[in-house]
Amino acid sequence: MTIETSRAAAAPASSGEPETASRLKAELRCFLELFVLSGFVVAQPLFDVAGGSPDFFLFRRASPADILLLVALAVLGPALALWAGEVVVGALSRRLRRVAHLAVVAGLLLLLTIEMAKHLTPVRGVPLLLLGLAGGLATTVLYARSAAVRLWLRYATPAPLVFALLFVTVSPVGRLVVAGGDDAGTTRVVVPADAQVPVVILLFDEFPLTSLLDSRGRVDRRLYPNLARFAGEATWYRNATGIGPFTPYAVPAMLTGRYPSRSAVAPSYTEYPDNLFTLLSESYDVRAFETVTQLCPPRLCTAPATDRGQTGWRALARDLAGVWAKIVSPRRADEDPAAQFSEVTAADREQAAGATARKPGPTFRFDQLKANQPARFGDFLDQLRPSDRPTLHFLHILLPHQPWKYLPSGAQYSYPPINFGYDRKVGWTTQAPPVQLGQQRHLLQLAYTDRLVGEVVQRLKAQGLYDKALVVMTADHGISFTPGQAQRTLQERNAHELMWVPLFIKTPNQRSAKVDDRNW
Repeated sequence: MTIETSRAAAAPASSGEPETASRLKAELRCFLELFVLSGFVVAQPLFDVAGGSPDFFLFRRASPADILLLVALAVLGPALALWAGEVVVGALSRRLRRVAHLAVVAGLLLLLTIEMAKHLTPVRGVPLLLLGLAGGLATTVLYARSAAVRLWLRYATPAPLVFALLFVTVSPVGRLVVAGGDDAGTTRVVVPADAQVPVVILLFDEFPLTSLLDSRGRVDRRLYPNLARFAGEATWYRNATGIGPFTPYAVPAMLTGRYPSRSAVAPSYTEYPDNLFTLLSESYDVRAFETVTQLCPPRLCTAPATDRGQTGWRALARDLAGVWAKIVSPRRADEDPAAQFSEVTAADREQAAGATARKPGPTFRFDQLKANQPARFGDFLDQLRPSDRPTLHFLHILLPHQPWKYLPSGAQYSYPPINFGYDRKVGWTTQAPPVQLGQQRHLLQLAYTDRLVGEVVQRLKAQGLYDKALVVMTADHGISFTPGQAQRTLQERNAHELMWVPLFIKTPNQRSAKVDDRNW
Protein backbone atom coordinates (compact mmCIF):
# COMPACT_ATOMS: atom_id res chain seq x y z
CA MET A 1 0.00 0.00 0.00
CA THR A 2 1.28 3.45 -0.77
CA ILE A 3 2.24 5.76 2.06
CA GLU A 4 -0.63 8.18 1.59
CA THR A 5 -3.23 5.46 1.00
CA SER A 6 -1.93 3.59 4.05
CA ARG A 7 -2.57 6.60 6.21
CA ALA A 8 -5.97 7.11 4.64
CA ALA A 9 -6.88 3.56 5.47
CA ALA A 10 -5.58 3.94 9.01
CA ALA A 11 -7.48 7.07 10.05
CA PRO A 12 -10.73 8.86 9.25
CA ALA A 13 -10.54 11.46 6.49
CA SER A 14 -9.85 14.94 7.90
CA SER A 15 -12.03 16.57 5.26
CA GLY A 16 -15.13 14.96 6.71
CA GLU A 17 -15.31 12.26 4.13
CA PRO A 18 -16.76 9.11 5.67
CA GLU A 19 -14.14 6.60 6.72
CA THR A 20 -15.74 3.86 4.64
CA ALA A 21 -15.47 5.89 1.44
CA SER A 22 -11.85 6.76 2.26
CA ARG A 23 -10.96 3.11 2.80
CA LEU A 24 -12.72 2.10 -0.43
CA LYS A 25 -10.63 4.63 -2.34
CA ALA A 26 -7.49 3.31 -0.68
CA GLU A 27 -8.43 -0.25 -1.64
CA LEU A 28 -9.13 0.84 -5.20
CA ARG A 29 -5.68 2.42 -5.43
CA CYS A 30 -4.10 -0.77 -4.12
CA PHE A 31 -6.01 -2.88 -6.62
CA LEU A 32 -5.05 -0.64 -9.55
CA GLU A 33 -1.38 -0.90 -8.61
CA LEU A 34 -1.62 -4.69 -8.51
CA PHE A 35 -3.61 -4.66 -11.75
CA VAL A 36 -0.90 -2.74 -13.59
CA LEU A 37 2.04 -4.69 -12.16
CA SER A 38 0.45 -8.08 -12.77
CA GLY A 39 -0.40 -6.92 -16.28
CA PHE A 40 3.28 -6.35 -17.00
CA VAL A 41 4.41 -9.45 -15.10
CA VAL A 42 1.77 -11.98 -16.22
CA ALA A 43 -0.50 -10.79 -19.03
CA GLN A 44 2.00 -9.05 -21.34
CA PRO A 45 4.68 -11.79 -21.49
CA LEU A 46 2.04 -14.49 -21.71
CA PHE A 47 0.21 -12.77 -24.56
CA ASP A 48 3.52 -12.11 -26.29
CA VAL A 49 4.49 -15.79 -26.28
CA ALA A 50 1.05 -17.33 -26.80
CA GLY A 51 0.03 -14.76 -29.41
CA GLY A 52 2.53 -16.19 -31.86
CA SER A 53 1.33 -19.77 -31.35
CA PRO A 54 -2.22 -20.15 -32.66
CA ASP A 55 -1.50 -23.88 -33.00
CA PHE A 56 -1.52 -24.09 -29.20
CA PHE A 57 -5.15 -22.96 -29.13
CA LEU A 58 -6.07 -25.07 -32.14
CA PHE A 59 -4.79 -28.28 -30.59
CA ARG A 60 -6.76 -27.48 -27.45
CA ARG A 61 -9.81 -26.90 -29.68
CA ALA A 62 -10.32 -23.52 -28.04
CA SER A 63 -13.45 -21.65 -29.02
CA PRO A 64 -13.51 -17.83 -29.20
CA ALA A 65 -15.31 -17.87 -25.84
CA ASP A 66 -12.50 -20.02 -24.36
CA ILE A 67 -9.85 -17.59 -25.62
CA LEU A 68 -11.70 -14.52 -24.35
CA LEU A 69 -12.23 -16.14 -20.95
CA LEU A 70 -8.53 -16.96 -20.80
CA VAL A 71 -7.68 -13.35 -21.64
CA ALA A 72 -9.95 -12.13 -18.84
CA LEU A 73 -8.34 -14.55 -16.40
CA ALA A 74 -4.82 -13.47 -17.38
CA VAL A 75 -5.64 -9.77 -17.06
CA LEU A 76 -7.85 -9.80 -13.96
CA GLY A 77 -7.14 -13.09 -12.21
CA PRO A 78 -3.72 -12.43 -10.65
CA ALA A 79 -4.60 -8.92 -9.48
CA LEU A 80 -7.91 -10.04 -7.95
CA ALA A 81 -6.30 -13.02 -6.20
CA LEU A 82 -3.46 -10.94 -4.74
CA TRP A 83 -5.78 -8.13 -3.71
CA ALA A 84 -8.20 -10.57 -2.05
CA GLY A 85 -5.33 -12.05 -0.07
CA GLU A 86 -4.34 -8.60 1.11
CA VAL A 87 -7.93 -7.87 2.17
CA VAL A 88 -8.00 -11.06 4.24
CA VAL A 89 -4.77 -10.03 5.96
CA GLY A 90 -6.20 -6.54 6.49
CA ALA A 91 -9.13 -8.01 8.38
CA LEU A 92 -6.64 -9.10 11.02
CA SER A 93 -4.55 -5.96 11.23
CA ARG A 94 -4.26 -2.71 9.28
CA ARG A 95 -0.53 -2.65 9.90
CA LEU A 96 -0.20 -6.16 8.47
CA ARG A 97 -2.32 -4.98 5.56
CA ARG A 98 0.25 -2.32 4.69
CA VAL A 99 3.11 -4.78 5.05
CA ALA A 100 1.31 -7.36 2.90
CA HIS A 101 0.76 -4.88 0.08
CA LEU A 102 4.37 -3.78 0.10
CA ALA A 103 5.50 -7.43 0.07
CA VAL A 104 3.23 -8.27 -2.87
CA VAL A 105 4.47 -5.27 -4.83
CA ALA A 106 8.06 -6.27 -4.07
CA GLY A 107 7.40 -9.80 -5.35
CA LEU A 108 5.88 -8.52 -8.58
CA LEU A 109 8.78 -6.12 -9.13
CA LEU A 110 11.21 -9.00 -8.53
CA LEU A 111 9.51 -11.12 -11.20
CA LEU A 112 9.36 -8.16 -13.57
CA THR A 113 13.09 -7.58 -13.14
CA ILE A 114 13.83 -11.25 -13.86
CA GLU A 115 11.66 -11.20 -17.00
CA MET A 116 13.29 -8.04 -18.32
CA ALA A 117 16.82 -9.25 -17.55
CA LYS A 118 16.08 -12.63 -19.13
CA HIS A 119 14.89 -10.89 -22.26
CA LEU A 120 17.75 -8.38 -22.48
CA THR A 121 20.73 -10.38 -21.24
CA PRO A 122 22.12 -13.92 -21.64
CA VAL A 123 22.39 -14.28 -17.84
CA ARG A 124 20.61 -17.34 -16.44
CA GLY A 125 20.44 -19.38 -13.25
CA VAL A 126 21.66 -18.06 -9.88
CA PRO A 127 23.24 -14.88 -11.34
CA LEU A 128 19.89 -13.96 -12.88
CA LEU A 129 18.11 -14.64 -9.60
CA LEU A 130 20.57 -12.39 -7.74
CA LEU A 131 20.13 -9.72 -10.40
CA GLY A 132 16.36 -10.00 -9.97
CA LEU A 133 16.61 -9.68 -6.20
CA ALA A 134 18.78 -6.59 -6.50
CA GLY A 135 16.56 -4.99 -9.10
CA GLY A 136 13.37 -5.90 -7.26
CA LEU A 137 14.69 -4.44 -3.99
CA ALA A 138 15.81 -1.20 -5.64
CA THR A 139 12.49 -0.65 -7.44
CA THR A 140 10.54 -1.51 -4.29
CA VAL A 141 12.43 1.15 -2.34
CA LEU A 142 11.76 3.61 -5.16
CA TYR A 143 8.07 2.69 -5.12
CA ALA A 144 7.78 3.14 -1.35
CA ARG A 145 9.53 6.53 -1.29
CA SER A 146 8.29 8.17 -4.48
CA ALA A 147 4.72 9.38 -4.82
CA ALA A 148 5.40 9.99 -8.51
CA VAL A 149 6.11 6.30 -9.09
CA ARG A 150 2.90 5.29 -7.36
CA LEU A 151 0.96 7.86 -9.36
CA TRP A 152 2.51 6.58 -12.59
CA LEU A 153 1.33 3.06 -11.76
CA ARG A 154 -2.25 4.28 -11.53
CA TYR A 155 -1.98 6.25 -14.78
CA ALA A 156 -0.77 3.05 -16.45
CA THR A 157 -4.05 1.29 -15.61
CA PRO A 158 -5.11 0.98 -19.31
CA ALA A 159 -1.91 -0.93 -20.17
CA PRO A 160 -3.17 -4.47 -19.37
CA LEU A 161 -6.34 -3.75 -21.34
CA VAL A 162 -4.22 -2.65 -24.31
CA PHE A 163 -2.20 -5.89 -24.06
CA ALA A 164 -5.44 -7.89 -24.18
CA LEU A 165 -6.83 -5.87 -27.09
CA LEU A 166 -3.69 -6.38 -29.17
CA PHE A 167 -3.72 -10.10 -28.38
CA VAL A 168 -7.28 -10.67 -29.62
CA THR A 169 -7.05 -8.38 -32.66
CA VAL A 170 -3.49 -8.05 -34.00
CA SER A 171 -1.76 -11.31 -33.03
CA PRO A 172 -2.20 -14.49 -35.14
CA VAL A 173 -4.49 -15.81 -32.38
CA GLY A 174 -6.84 -12.94 -33.15
CA ARG A 175 -8.02 -14.77 -36.26
CA LEU A 176 -9.38 -17.55 -34.09
CA VAL A 177 -11.42 -14.99 -32.15
CA VAL A 178 -12.61 -12.99 -35.15
CA ALA A 179 -13.58 -16.17 -37.01
CA GLY A 180 -16.00 -16.81 -34.18
CA GLY A 181 -15.66 -20.58 -34.52
CA ASP A 182 -18.41 -20.38 -37.11
CA ASP A 183 -18.21 -21.49 -40.72
CA ALA A 184 -21.45 -19.78 -41.73
CA GLY A 185 -19.80 -18.03 -44.69
CA THR A 186 -18.23 -21.13 -46.20
CA THR A 187 -19.29 -22.94 -49.33
CA ARG A 188 -21.44 -26.04 -48.88
CA VAL A 189 -22.94 -28.58 -51.23
CA VAL A 190 -26.08 -30.62 -50.79
CA VAL A 191 -25.43 -34.18 -51.88
CA PRO A 192 -28.55 -35.84 -53.35
CA ALA A 193 -29.96 -38.53 -51.10
CA ASP A 194 -29.35 -41.29 -53.64
CA ALA A 195 -25.65 -40.33 -53.82
CA GLN A 196 -24.99 -40.13 -50.09
CA VAL A 197 -22.57 -42.93 -49.26
CA PRO A 198 -20.14 -43.26 -46.34
CA VAL A 199 -16.75 -41.75 -47.12
CA VAL A 200 -13.53 -43.01 -45.51
CA ILE A 201 -10.22 -41.19 -46.09
CA LEU A 202 -6.86 -42.44 -44.81
CA LEU A 203 -4.15 -39.84 -45.31
CA PHE A 204 -0.64 -41.14 -44.65
CA ASP A 205 2.48 -39.05 -44.19
CA GLU A 206 5.98 -39.21 -45.71
CA PHE A 207 4.98 -42.15 -47.91
CA PRO A 208 6.67 -42.31 -51.36
CA LEU A 209 5.00 -44.44 -53.99
CA THR A 210 8.34 -46.09 -54.80
CA SER A 211 8.41 -47.71 -51.34
CA LEU A 212 5.23 -49.58 -52.14
CA LEU A 213 6.29 -51.13 -55.45
CA ASP A 214 8.11 -54.30 -56.38
CA SER A 215 10.62 -54.69 -59.22
CA ARG A 216 7.77 -54.84 -61.76
CA GLY A 217 6.20 -51.57 -60.67
CA ARG A 218 3.28 -53.23 -58.87
CA VAL A 219 2.19 -53.10 -55.26
CA ASP A 220 4.40 -55.61 -53.45
CA ARG A 221 1.98 -58.29 -52.22
CA ARG A 222 4.64 -60.08 -50.22
CA LEU A 223 5.56 -57.10 -48.06
CA TYR A 224 2.26 -55.21 -48.06
CA PRO A 225 -0.58 -57.74 -48.41
CA ASN A 226 -3.31 -55.47 -47.07
CA LEU A 227 -2.52 -52.53 -49.33
CA ALA A 228 -2.16 -54.91 -52.27
CA ARG A 229 -5.51 -56.52 -51.50
CA PHE A 230 -7.16 -53.10 -51.28
CA ALA A 231 -5.52 -51.97 -54.53
CA GLY A 232 -6.99 -55.09 -56.17
CA GLU A 233 -10.48 -53.71 -55.51
CA ALA A 234 -9.80 -50.01 -56.16
CA THR A 235 -8.66 -47.55 -58.82
CA TRP A 236 -4.95 -46.76 -58.68
CA TYR A 237 -4.03 -43.26 -59.81
CA ARG A 238 -0.40 -43.85 -60.69
CA ASN A 239 0.42 -40.22 -61.49
CA ALA A 240 -0.69 -38.75 -58.17
CA THR A 241 1.80 -36.19 -56.85
CA GLY A 242 1.93 -34.04 -53.75
CA ILE A 243 2.07 -30.25 -53.79
CA GLY A 244 5.06 -29.93 -51.45
CA PRO A 245 7.22 -31.81 -48.96
CA PHE A 246 5.91 -29.96 -45.89
CA THR A 247 2.64 -31.12 -44.31
CA PRO A 248 1.30 -27.67 -43.27
CA TYR A 249 1.31 -26.81 -46.99
CA ALA A 250 0.58 -30.19 -48.55
CA VAL A 251 -2.44 -31.25 -46.48
CA PRO A 252 -4.40 -27.97 -46.77
CA ALA A 253 -3.84 -28.08 -50.54
CA MET A 254 -5.28 -31.60 -50.66
CA LEU A 255 -8.29 -30.69 -48.54
CA THR A 256 -9.09 -27.43 -50.34
CA GLY A 257 -7.96 -27.97 -53.93
CA ARG A 258 -6.05 -24.67 -53.79
CA TYR A 259 -2.41 -23.71 -53.47
CA PRO A 260 -1.72 -23.03 -49.81
CA SER A 261 -0.53 -19.73 -48.39
CA ARG A 262 2.86 -19.53 -46.73
CA SER A 263 1.36 -17.83 -43.71
CA ALA A 264 2.78 -18.04 -40.21
CA VAL A 265 -0.69 -18.93 -39.02
CA ALA A 266 -1.20 -22.61 -38.28
CA PRO A 267 -3.22 -24.54 -40.90
CA SER A 268 -6.72 -24.10 -39.53
CA TYR A 269 -10.32 -23.43 -40.51
CA THR A 270 -9.64 -19.70 -40.06
CA GLU A 271 -6.93 -19.80 -42.73
CA TYR A 272 -8.77 -22.27 -45.00
CA PRO A 273 -12.52 -21.86 -44.33
CA ASP A 274 -13.56 -23.62 -47.55
CA ASN A 275 -12.36 -27.20 -47.25
CA LEU A 276 -13.60 -30.76 -47.61
CA PHE A 277 -15.12 -30.83 -44.11
CA THR A 278 -17.11 -27.62 -44.42
CA LEU A 279 -18.09 -28.43 -48.01
CA LEU A 280 -19.83 -31.69 -47.05
CA SER A 281 -21.12 -30.59 -43.64
CA GLU A 282 -24.60 -29.88 -45.03
CA SER A 283 -25.15 -33.51 -45.99
CA TYR A 284 -22.64 -35.44 -43.86
CA ASP A 285 -21.63 -35.92 -40.29
CA VAL A 286 -17.91 -35.20 -40.12
CA ARG A 287 -15.61 -37.29 -37.93
CA ALA A 288 -12.16 -35.88 -38.64
CA PHE A 289 -9.03 -37.02 -36.83
CA GLU A 290 -6.43 -34.45 -37.82
CA THR A 291 -2.86 -34.51 -36.60
CA VAL A 292 -1.09 -31.36 -37.81
CA THR A 293 -3.91 -29.30 -39.29
CA GLN A 294 -7.16 -28.18 -37.70
CA LEU A 295 -9.27 -27.49 -40.78
CA CYS A 296 -12.45 -28.93 -39.31
CA PRO A 297 -14.20 -26.21 -37.26
CA PRO A 298 -14.99 -27.13 -33.62
CA ARG A 299 -18.68 -26.80 -34.43
CA LEU A 300 -18.42 -29.76 -36.81
CA CYS A 301 -15.74 -31.90 -35.16
CA THR A 302 -15.70 -32.64 -31.47
CA ALA A 303 -12.53 -33.64 -29.67
CA PRO A 304 -11.54 -37.34 -29.93
CA ALA A 305 -12.04 -39.50 -26.87
CA THR A 306 -8.31 -39.46 -26.12
CA ASP A 307 -8.46 -35.68 -25.89
CA ARG A 308 -11.44 -35.46 -23.53
CA GLY A 309 -10.50 -33.37 -20.54
CA GLN A 310 -7.60 -31.89 -22.49
CA THR A 311 -9.57 -29.19 -24.28
CA GLY A 312 -11.31 -25.95 -23.37
CA TRP A 313 -10.35 -23.05 -21.16
CA ARG A 314 -9.36 -25.17 -18.16
CA ALA A 315 -6.75 -27.05 -20.17
CA LEU A 316 -5.59 -23.76 -21.70
CA ALA A 317 -5.24 -22.13 -18.30
CA ARG A 318 -3.32 -25.10 -16.91
CA ASP A 319 -0.89 -25.22 -19.80
CA LEU A 320 -0.38 -21.46 -20.00
CA ALA A 321 0.34 -21.41 -16.28
CA GLY A 322 3.20 -23.80 -17.03
CA VAL A 323 4.38 -21.56 -19.87
CA TRP A 324 4.38 -18.52 -17.57
CA ALA A 325 6.34 -20.45 -14.94
CA LYS A 326 9.05 -20.98 -17.57
CA ILE A 327 8.95 -17.31 -18.54
CA VAL A 328 9.67 -16.14 -14.99
CA SER A 329 12.08 -18.95 -14.15
CA PRO A 330 15.73 -17.85 -13.87
CA ARG A 331 16.72 -21.09 -15.55
CA ARG A 332 17.05 -21.49 -19.29
CA ALA A 333 13.79 -23.02 -20.53
CA ASP A 334 11.74 -23.43 -23.69
CA GLU A 335 8.83 -21.00 -23.68
CA ASP A 336 6.92 -22.41 -26.65
CA PRO A 337 3.31 -22.94 -25.49
CA ALA A 338 2.84 -25.62 -28.13
CA ALA A 339 5.74 -27.68 -26.80
CA GLN A 340 3.43 -30.08 -24.97
CA PHE A 341 1.45 -31.80 -27.65
CA SER A 342 1.93 -35.38 -28.72
CA GLU A 343 -0.39 -37.91 -30.21
CA VAL A 344 -0.12 -40.89 -27.88
CA THR A 345 -0.54 -44.41 -29.21
CA ALA A 346 -2.21 -47.20 -27.31
CA ALA A 347 1.17 -48.83 -26.71
CA ASP A 348 2.60 -45.58 -25.40
CA ARG A 349 -0.34 -45.15 -23.05
CA GLU A 350 0.18 -48.67 -21.68
CA GLN A 351 3.85 -47.97 -21.08
CA ALA A 352 3.06 -44.68 -19.40
CA ALA A 353 0.51 -46.27 -17.09
CA GLY A 354 3.21 -47.81 -14.94
CA ALA A 355 5.66 -44.93 -15.18
CA THR A 356 5.90 -41.51 -13.67
CA ALA A 357 3.63 -39.12 -15.56
CA ARG A 358 5.63 -36.83 -17.76
CA LYS A 359 4.57 -34.76 -20.73
CA PRO A 360 6.47 -35.61 -23.90
CA GLY A 361 8.06 -32.89 -25.95
CA PRO A 362 6.72 -32.99 -29.53
CA THR A 363 5.46 -29.65 -30.78
CA PHE A 364 3.39 -28.54 -33.70
CA ARG A 365 6.61 -27.82 -35.52
CA PHE A 366 8.02 -30.70 -37.47
CA ASP A 367 11.51 -30.88 -36.10
CA GLN A 368 9.99 -32.27 -32.92
CA LEU A 369 6.99 -34.24 -34.16
CA LYS A 370 8.79 -37.45 -33.44
CA ALA A 371 7.31 -39.45 -30.62
CA ASN A 372 3.91 -40.96 -31.33
CA GLN A 373 2.82 -41.30 -34.96
CA PRO A 374 -0.31 -43.55 -34.84
CA ALA A 375 -2.36 -40.70 -33.43
CA ARG A 376 -5.89 -41.53 -32.33
CA PHE A 377 -5.93 -44.64 -34.51
CA GLY A 378 -7.92 -46.63 -31.96
CA ASP A 379 -10.52 -43.88 -31.66
CA PHE A 380 -10.78 -43.64 -35.43
CA LEU A 381 -11.28 -47.39 -35.68
CA ASP A 382 -13.97 -47.39 -33.00
CA GLN A 383 -16.09 -44.76 -34.75
CA LEU A 384 -16.17 -46.67 -38.05
CA ARG A 385 -19.75 -47.85 -37.67
CA PRO A 386 -23.09 -47.40 -39.46
CA SER A 387 -25.19 -44.34 -38.70
CA ASP A 388 -28.54 -42.92 -39.76
CA ARG A 389 -26.82 -40.02 -41.51
CA PRO A 390 -23.97 -40.52 -44.01
CA THR A 391 -20.59 -39.88 -42.41
CA LEU A 392 -17.24 -38.60 -43.60
CA HIS A 393 -14.51 -40.47 -41.69
CA PHE A 394 -11.08 -38.84 -41.99
CA LEU A 395 -7.76 -39.81 -40.44
CA HIS A 396 -4.40 -38.16 -41.03
CA ILE A 397 -1.86 -40.50 -39.48
CA LEU A 398 1.86 -39.76 -39.15
CA LEU A 399 2.94 -43.07 -40.69
CA PRO A 400 5.25 -44.25 -42.09
CA HIS A 401 6.69 -40.87 -41.06
CA GLN A 402 9.86 -40.72 -38.97
CA PRO A 403 11.02 -41.66 -36.44
CA TRP A 404 11.31 -45.20 -37.72
CA LYS A 405 10.77 -47.34 -34.64
CA TYR A 406 8.06 -49.88 -35.50
CA LEU A 407 8.46 -53.45 -36.69
CA PRO A 408 5.74 -54.91 -38.94
CA SER A 409 4.12 -56.52 -35.88
CA GLY A 410 3.77 -53.14 -34.17
CA ALA A 411 6.51 -53.88 -31.66
CA GLN A 412 8.83 -50.94 -31.01
CA TYR A 413 12.60 -51.12 -31.01
CA SER A 414 15.23 -48.72 -29.72
CA TYR A 415 16.32 -46.24 -32.34
CA PRO A 416 19.05 -43.60 -32.53
CA PRO A 417 18.05 -39.99 -31.87
CA ILE A 418 19.32 -38.96 -35.31
CA ASN A 419 19.39 -40.62 -38.72
CA PHE A 420 22.74 -42.26 -39.18
CA GLY A 421 24.33 -40.83 -42.32
CA TYR A 422 21.99 -37.84 -42.64
CA ASP A 423 22.70 -34.17 -41.98
CA ARG A 424 19.88 -31.62 -42.12
CA LYS A 425 22.09 -29.01 -43.79
CA VAL A 426 23.79 -31.30 -46.29
CA GLY A 427 21.41 -34.23 -46.81
CA TRP A 428 22.18 -37.92 -47.09
CA THR A 429 25.79 -38.99 -47.20
CA THR A 430 27.09 -40.11 -50.59
CA GLN A 431 27.95 -43.49 -49.06
CA ALA A 432 25.23 -46.04 -49.82
CA PRO A 433 25.15 -48.25 -46.66
CA PRO A 434 23.84 -45.61 -44.17
CA VAL A 435 21.16 -44.57 -46.66
CA GLN A 436 20.12 -48.17 -47.21
CA LEU A 437 19.87 -48.67 -43.45
CA GLY A 438 17.51 -45.72 -43.17
CA GLN A 439 15.41 -46.98 -46.08
CA GLN A 440 15.13 -50.48 -44.61
CA ARG A 441 13.90 -49.03 -41.31
CA HIS A 442 11.39 -46.95 -43.27
CA LEU A 443 10.16 -50.07 -45.08
CA LEU A 444 9.74 -51.93 -41.78
CA GLN A 445 7.53 -49.09 -40.55
CA LEU A 446 5.63 -49.13 -43.82
CA ALA A 447 4.87 -52.80 -43.20
CA TYR A 448 3.41 -51.79 -39.85
CA THR A 449 1.35 -49.16 -41.66
CA ASP A 450 0.07 -51.92 -43.93
CA ARG A 451 -1.02 -53.81 -40.82
CA LEU A 452 -3.15 -50.82 -39.74
CA VAL A 453 -4.69 -50.65 -43.20
CA GLY A 454 -5.77 -54.25 -42.73
CA GLU A 455 -7.43 -53.35 -39.43
CA VAL A 456 -9.38 -50.53 -41.09
CA VAL A 457 -10.59 -52.75 -43.95
CA GLN A 458 -11.51 -55.54 -41.53
CA ARG A 459 -13.46 -53.10 -39.37
CA LEU A 460 -15.33 -51.70 -42.37
CA LYS A 461 -16.30 -55.20 -43.48
CA ALA A 462 -17.37 -56.23 -39.98
CA GLN A 463 -19.63 -53.17 -39.76
CA GLY A 464 -21.13 -53.74 -43.21
CA LEU A 465 -19.61 -50.51 -44.56
CA TYR A 466 -16.91 -51.69 -46.92
CA ASP A 467 -19.04 -52.33 -50.00
CA LYS A 468 -21.19 -49.24 -49.37
CA ALA A 469 -18.36 -46.78 -48.78
CA LEU A 470 -16.15 -44.60 -50.92
CA VAL A 471 -12.68 -45.34 -49.50
CA VAL A 472 -9.63 -43.21 -50.27
CA MET A 473 -6.04 -44.00 -49.27
CA THR A 474 -3.26 -41.58 -50.15
CA ALA A 475 -0.36 -39.55 -48.70
CA ASP A 476 0.70 -35.91 -48.61
CA HIS A 477 4.32 -36.29 -49.77
CA GLY A 478 7.22 -38.71 -49.97
CA ILE A 479 10.77 -38.92 -48.71
CA SER A 480 14.03 -39.48 -50.56
CA PHE A 481 16.60 -42.20 -49.96
CA THR A 482 18.97 -41.16 -52.74
CA PRO A 483 22.60 -40.82 -51.57
CA GLY A 484 23.82 -37.24 -51.66
CA GLN A 485 20.29 -35.81 -51.81
CA ALA A 486 18.05 -34.20 -49.20
CA GLN A 487 15.19 -36.17 -47.67
CA ARG A 488 12.48 -33.55 -48.11
CA THR A 489 13.88 -30.81 -50.37
CA LEU A 490 13.33 -31.20 -54.11
CA GLN A 491 16.68 -31.64 -55.87
CA GLU A 492 18.00 -33.00 -59.14
CA ARG A 493 17.76 -36.72 -58.38
CA ASN A 494 15.02 -37.15 -55.75
CA ALA A 495 11.82 -35.96 -57.45
CA HIS A 496 10.61 -39.54 -58.08
CA GLU A 497 10.64 -40.22 -54.31
CA LEU A 498 9.34 -36.87 -53.06
CA MET A 499 6.55 -36.06 -55.49
CA TRP A 500 4.79 -39.31 -56.39
CA VAL A 501 2.52 -40.71 -53.67
CA PRO A 502 0.07 -43.63 -53.48
CA LEU A 503 -3.55 -42.86 -54.36
CA PHE A 504 -6.18 -45.60 -54.30
CA ILE A 505 -9.91 -44.85 -54.50
CA LYS A 506 -12.48 -47.61 -54.07
CA THR A 507 -15.98 -46.64 -55.16
CA PRO A 508 -19.04 -48.31 -53.61
CA ASN A 509 -19.40 -51.95 -54.67
CA GLN A 510 -16.17 -51.86 -56.70
CA ARG A 511 -14.62 -55.33 -56.83
CA SER A 512 -11.95 -55.17 -59.55
CA ALA A 513 -8.72 -53.23 -59.93
CA LYS A 514 -8.42 -50.29 -62.30
CA VAL A 515 -5.49 -48.06 -63.26
CA ASP A 516 -5.82 -44.39 -64.17
CA ASP A 517 -2.72 -42.56 -65.38
CA ARG A 518 -4.20 -39.06 -65.38
CA ASN A 519 -2.28 -36.48 -63.38
CA TRP A 520 -3.65 -35.73 -59.92
